[in-house]
Amino acid sequence: MASNSFSETEYRLAVRFSQGYRFLDLCGEALVRLEQSLEKDWIPAEISPKGGNLRNDAIGLTAVFNSELMAINQARFLSFDLFRQEACIFQDVLKSTFKIDRLVAPAFAVAFQRQFQFDDVQAAEETLMSLGIVEIPPKLRRTLGDKLEGQSFTISSHTGDVWNQLPVDIKRRVECKTVKQIPSKPFDERLLRRAKMLPSKQQDAIRALHALRQKLFFPRIRRC
Repeated sequence: MASNSFSETEYRLAVRFSQGYRFLDLCGEALVRLEQSLEKDWIPAEISPKGGNLRNDAIGLTAVFNSELMAINQARFLSFDLFRQEACIFQDVLKSTFKIDRLVAPAFAVAFQRQFQFDDVQAAEETLMSLGIVEIPPKLRRTLGDKLEGQSFTISSHTGDVWNQLPVDIKRRVECKTVKQIPSKPFDERLLRRAKMLPSKQQDAIRALHALRQKLFFPRIRRC
């Protein structure tokens, strides 16, 4: 069933570092400090020389960092206040650990979606066109023909502002399109390992993840 309006489905923040080379020496230290500073249930995911990443399935957050940037996403369980809190802590910890004195091009994105039946692409396309966000010039419309089947577009703007008495450039970008999505349940390969072989903090996170799965995918049936 289609909902009546678009709703927020994802928050994304990406911040680039200037001279974040200490990542190569301090990745492990950064992960330890992040675990100590963030909300509970954060656990490191796959770690490699190319980057470190963490996830918190209980609050729908994932985060990655390397020598060039940090990025944090929240989907499935949206709470902007919690997202902002964790993103600020994440940035502060990495900034102090890697001794970064300059951040470059912070970018914040919000995804809005409206759900349709999986095979009803035409209804989704028609809804996007009916919003009238982009007006097609008559000449182009005549060239394309009377019946338009779909539309996707990107609008960008560039302006200036003042933040903390400093001039800043602000770039805004709106992208609209229809996409097919196949939902998949998040899976952590460490669930295949014996829980008692994991560190205590990760054991707690795995227990929380099991409880969340039971609540979401195996709800109890109430009997009269």
